[in-house]
Amino acid sequence: MPTRTVPVNRAAVGLLALGCLVTAVVLTPWTAESSSLAMFQGGLARGGLLAGAVWLAMPGRNQEAAWANLSPATIGGLLLAFVLTWRIPPRIMIPAAIVVVIAIVMLRPRSRKRPTQTFQG
Repeated sequence: MPTRTVPVNRAAVGLLALGCLVTAVVLTPWTAESSSLAMFQGGLARGGLLAGAVWLAMPGRNQEAAWANLSPATIGGLLLAFVLTWRIPPRIMIPAAIVVVIAIVMLRPRSRKRPTQTFQG
């Protein structure tokens, strides 16, 4: 059997993800009335998140995939961070993550030109 490649349209995957997520949000007011609707909404939300992750990982027209240039050290660091934060409750993790992001933004080195200093002597 000959092998063939099937092209996947990145825009279609993104629209599918967005459609699933929007539909899950729209169904929110009616999920308390029906357990089957709540299961359907949960499936749409999970499918939308998964399709969104696939959309982010797919290569664009003129670029490689988002994960193509990750080093093994970066992947190891991400896995280590995931394992270390696995058991921390979200009510603690979310504010801590916000504080860390603010600290990173404020403490990063700035790329601005400094005036040259000339000494007269």
